[in-house]
Amino acid sequence: MRSNYGISILNSVINGTVTMNPNSRSNAFTDFFNRTVRLILLVLLIWPVSARVQEITLNLQDADIHALISTVAEVTGTNFVIDPRVTGKVTVISSQPMSHEELYDVFLSILDVHGFSAVGSGEVIKIVPNVNAKTSGVVAGAAPTDIVGGDIVTEVVEVRNVS
Repeated sequence: MRSNYGISILNSVINGTVTMNPNSRSNAFTDFFNRTVRLILLVLLIWPVSARVQEITLNLQDADIHALISTVAEVTGTNFVIDPRVTGKVTVISSQPMSHEELYDVFLSILDVHGFSAVGSGEVIKIVPNVNAKTSGVVAGAAPTDIVGGDIVTEVVEVRNVS
């Protein structure tokens, strides 16, 4: 009997039909209380779903590197152009779920271990052998905030007062 009473009160709060004695509290307080409880319930219902969507566990055993690139493209929404010389098998063992950003960092590490690099070129990332990465896709005047860890950076420094 007691549990039905609690459910009845919860339904009343959600539907906005909670009534209180007008002598004890004002209607403004009741409205504020109802809205606050609804907002808290909504946040609690949505929060676990959004946290689960953002994580992935990556486990590959001797998978083709193109399958890995395809998976990363799908998960992160990134467009890749793959050099024909990019071939090989990769093994990735992930013990814990990771965010999309962590997945991309692991992806860059895998490319590096296999002798490949991801080079930004506008809206597309080119996957090329490391030999070509040094001369490919260099963007002049990139802001320091646009540089990601592991990026190759070339800076030209003007020399002044040289004798």
